[in-house]
Amino acid sequence: MKKFILGGLIGMLGALMCVVIVWWYLQRSLYAPAVDELSSPSVTSSTTAEIVTSTTTVPTQAATPTTSGVPVRDLPLTTEQRQAAEALGFDVEQMVLSPALITCARETLGESRYQAVLAGDTPTLLETARLLPCVGR
Repeated sequence: MKKFILGGLIGMLGALMCVVIVWWYLQRSLYAPAVDELSSPSVTSSTTAEIVTSTTTVPTQAATPTTSGVPVRDLPLTTEQRQAAEALGFDVEQMVLSPALITCARETLGESRYQAVLAGDTPTLLETARLLPCVGR
């Protein structure tokens, strides 16, 4: 009888250790790559020159004013919102929010949270990540 109790306790301890190891591994693999990619970008000077050249070249379609959408520069952005957009690589002065993007943001955040963000509340990191797929629309 003592052998069964001792064997059961050892088995439960082993299972607990497995759960802790899997949890630790998932925490490191889910969060570590995103932080490493943001903190140490691997951009060489030649790719930097290519990026500067490609971003300074203005396409002919972008030169024509768009009639649909809301220009971001006209929105009352807080400094945190402006910094977050620029950190993600968006040019706040030239970006236009399309009707599809606005609809997607409303559906993703919900109407009350969407209105709070429009009023000047900064989206959380999780909300920003949830909104990124809307940018491609």
